[in-house]
Amino acid sequence: MHTTSLGSLRGTLVVVGALALAACAGPRHGHGPAGMSMGHEQMMKRPMAQAHYAPAAGAGAAGRVMFHELDGPRLYLHAKLSGLPPGKPVGLALRDGGCATGAHDHGSHAAPTSPAPALPTLDADVQGGLDVKRVIEGAGLGGVTGRALLLQAGTGGPTLACATVAAGHHGAH
Repeated sequence: MHTTSLGSLRGTLVVVGALALAACAGPRHGHGPAGMSMGHEQMMKRPMAQAHYAPAAGAGAAGRVMFHELDGPRLYLHAKLSGLPPGKPVGLALRDGGCATGAHDHGSHAAPTSPAPALPTLDADVQGGLDVKRVIEGAGLGGVTGRALLLQAGTGGPTLACATVAAGHHGAH
């Protein structure tokens, strides 16, 4: 009888633990950064800008980097890319003047209205992909929109791909 009670208690603890984990994986974690109470629906109502990358001749980086405006000023960066060097760091860098030949740009591009923020270096997985979300403090959309966004091998290395950041709309993520 004592074993059955202990088994029931374990089962109850497993269910309670699973429910607690499910609550943590709720809507606020679906799109917003950890620790932020903004859910996906609220994020979709915010102004945003994005850069699209398409592989040249079937090879190279593909995907997009999105910037969602937060209060603060802060930006929420969501980079979802493939075709990167597997398991290697990928630097993000903004520059004025647009991309060199081969850029894959969308939409009209407004001139930047504030200084470019420093962007992080991200790590590609072993398949050459990444799906990373970060908050960039002290930055707004005016610092990224209209600038070229370079994907670089490491920090300051050769450019892997380039696209211009344009004011965007929320599509499928």
